Amino acid sequence: MIKTNKLTVYLVKEGYEDPVRIVKHPADPVVIGEVGRFYSVDSRVRPPAWMTKFFGDRLTGLALFMANAKGVFVTSIEYEGRRVHFALTFGTGRHMLNTEAIEENFGLKVTLNSVDEKSIKSIEKSTIGGNGKVSKEQLSKSSEAKDFGIDIEQDLVRAITGKSKILGFGKTITGDDPFSLSARINVDNLSDALTLCYRQYLSEDYKEHFDWIDQIQHIKNPVLIGELEDVLIQQFNESEFTKLWMAAPDLVNWNDLEGFYYLPGQEEPLDDLYIEMFRDQVGEVAGISDIKGFTVLAQSASGENQVGSWNAYKCLYGEVTHNEREYVLNNGNWYEINNDFVEKVNRYYDNIPVSEIGLPDYDHDDEGAYNTAVAEADDSLLLMDQDPVMHGGGSNKIEFCDLYSKGRKIVHVKHAAASSVLSHLFMQAMNSGEYFSMDKDFRRKLNDKLQDEWKLARTATINERSYEIVIAIISKRGDDRPHIPFFSKVGLKNTVKRLNGFHYRVSIKRIHSLRD
Repeated sequence: MIKTNKLTVYLVKEGYEDPVRIVKHPADPVVIGEVGRFYSVDSRVRPPAWMTKFFGDRLTGLALFMANAKGVFVTSIEYEGRRVHFALTFGTGRHMLNTEAIEENFGLKVTLNSVDEKSIKSIEKSTIGGNGKVSKEQLSKSSEAKDFGIDIEQDLVRAITGKSKILGFGKTITGDDPFSLSARINVDNLSDALTLCYRQYLSEDYKEHFDWIDQIQHIKNPVLIGELEDVLIQQFNESEFTKLWMAAPDLVNWNDLEGFYYLPGQEEPLDDLYIEMFRDQVGEVAGISDIKGFTVLAQSASGENQVGSWNAYKCLYGEVTHNEREYVLNNGNWYEINNDFVEKVNRYYDNIPVSEIGLPDYDHDDEGAYNTAVAEADDSLLLMDQDPVMHGGGSNKIEFCDLYSKGRKIVHVKHAAASSVLSHLFMQAMNSGEYFSMDKDFRRKLNDKLQDEWKLARTATINERSYEIVIAIISKRGDDRPHIPFFSKVGLKNTVKRLNGFHYRVSIKRIHSLRD
């Protein structure tokens, strides 16, 4: 009887069938009949790096060793008259793959078409735009997708795990780029299993229960992708980073992270990825291939192993407007945003009231200097910047606002430098508004900080309708309403809706920047 094996299956893109293009630096393979070829790297037994990095030579003589086994099995099937290629990885064999040869979201689509929609165990998702948050949520019992708090306007599902409803896939399946399953499959019956995988990949059964996935459409047209990459490179060369940033494309165990290596000649790891630093180091580039020529390494703190290795292009995130349509780059893939959704968001943004509060032009070194100067020049405004309320236990700090007017305008100020900065601004406004509305202890602590003319008459309750929350954005672009990236508009829309639910009046304000 065939034993149960844990398999990780990647689909190879058309045009990459040559193993030299699938496997990095392939050595002579082991040929397994007519089924396929197995590529491996000799395992190197060695002491863990922490032995000498932390203890020096004090542990010499101890028999502590580690080794990493990794291999890739390249195989193919015949499907409706054409040859379809796959790569199965074993151990840490995924690091041997050329990521450009791998079909993105293959496993995700197989899983969506094969999973019991009421028996989902975990979902990994990323927030498009904003701070590019990547998160993985797991519930204590199998549930439906709606129970995972997916925001269909901003969240892109990257991976899903659940109970299989397809005989032959075993009990539990997981899909992101690869398709992972545990089933009674080995090299002798692999062809039948791969045929089933590919059939499920081509299916559109997912539209019955996961149709919202298509609100953000994956772009595969190479001509369109080339045009979008040209716009992206222009933004990169001009250091236009309001809609372009860098981040690790996968979940990273920050507790086991020494740092990132991604700059030419870099000798020490950096704590994060900074696109401004990357641009300064690599200079102007001629095309996207120049970006793809750089590798980003995430190094383990507990050993010599990599916890992540990506083409620098997969670490780029951005928004592009092209031919009056909106596109986003996420994890190396391009997506088109549904045009009805774009119009809906833009219409909502254009209807957010513009605050009548008078705020002077920005010509300062930073936001702190601006807020201080504004408060000193206007005796109706109280400076609250950098004066958080300690509340909620531990060292939890809640910023009430940056400026607070006698007319009960709660003003939050941020420079429109990047989508991540605006995401922080919206979160600050939301957190402040929620605490101010719902928590009398927070109001009491806040009142202790307010000067006499700004103090609350009572802290037991407040009338939220009498307060206006002002989202003030420093920007060179726009009129009274600032010009911000599309997904920042999505984030602001959600913030405004939430605060309106507490009965606050919410408005927006552009602070004209006189600086580049």
